[in-house]
Amino acid sequence: MFKRRTLFVVGAGASAEVDFPVGGQLARIISDKLDVRINHGEATSTSDPEFFEQINRAFRSDINEYIRAARLIRDGVRLSNSIDDFLDIHSADLRVQRIGKAAIVRAILEAEKSSKLYVDQSNANTKMDYSRIDETWYMKLMRLLGRANSLANVDFIFDNIAFIVFNYDRCIEHFLINALQQLYGINRDIAAKTVGRLTIIHPYGIAGLLDSGVPFGGDQLNFTNCVALAERIKTYTEQVAEGEVISQIHDEVRKAEQIVFLGFAYHDQNLALLKPSTRLELKRFVGTGYGMSSSDQAVVMNQLAGFLQHSLSHDGQIEYFKVMNTLKCSELFDYFAKSIAA
Repeated sequence: MFKRRTLFVVGAGASAEVDFPVGGQLARIISDKLDVRINHGEATSTSDPEFFEQINRAFRSDINEYIRAARLIRDGVRLSNSIDDFLDIHSADLRVQRIGKAAIVRAILEAEKSSKLYVDQSNANTKMDYSRIDETWYMKLMRLLGRANSLANVDFIFDNIAFIVFNYDRCIEHFLINALQQLYGINRDIAAKTVGRLTIIHPYGIAGLLDSGVPFGGDQLNFTNCVALAERIKTYTEQVAEGEVISQIHDEVRKAEQIVFLGFAYHDQNLALLKPSTRLELKRFVGTGYGMSSSDQAVVMNQLAGFLQHSLSHDGQIEYFKVMNTLKCSELFDYFAKSIAA
């Protein structure tokens, strides 16, 4: 268990440790899925014809306009930082939103199924292969959480932590449900209820609820229903307009005694979602910034300093803002294991 209230802010780089595509890779996958061609008067996707058939069925009466939207995404998404940014650029185009979000769901379900976290749930005896993820941050987090926490106290294991996850996948929920079962010898229902009490906020939505008909990695029903599942996906503009989730995010940011960024790219719009309208009391920020230049590192530290009520000297920023450009998520837990959990 964690001694201090800790908020984990999770970006695409965190899921990369279990073989998920990050921003540019996801954009390329979606671009390929929406490579629509006309053959003998019939439209089809060259890389994922089954997915395009879903689009064709859902929007048959207006399919030519949806083909236009698909081609717009195909040709333009690689010029954007991510599919999220591209959809926000085209927030006024309903067809681009619908087909782009459906492609996101399709790509995420496929990525879940091919990831190191996937478990074939059709066989009740199949367990997660922890040897494949032994050196990932997921395992290192669980070891910190389980330390000195007995079975009798399993209900309280997540009491001092919360997550804000800027990804569409369900990696954290899925991993924790499986990990609790095997660490404590409890059944899935109890593990799922325990994880259900943990605050996990997805500002941009998810591919579906794990225990409400959309298993991790999907199944045949989900793979043929991406258009309907896409309604759970939100763009930055939509999320700001809704307001309720933003209030929840700001509440968690205010309550946290320390904030840990994992695989987070510190994009301006995501920092804007995190930043409350009233500035914060002094608190500690720790995060990965793998491969980031020292000048960008300084920019991010200044942006985080803008969250606080009181200005900090350069030495103060170094003390309270640990944005580490040499560490990946797993390595961050090695480097700061005692200070994060203490």
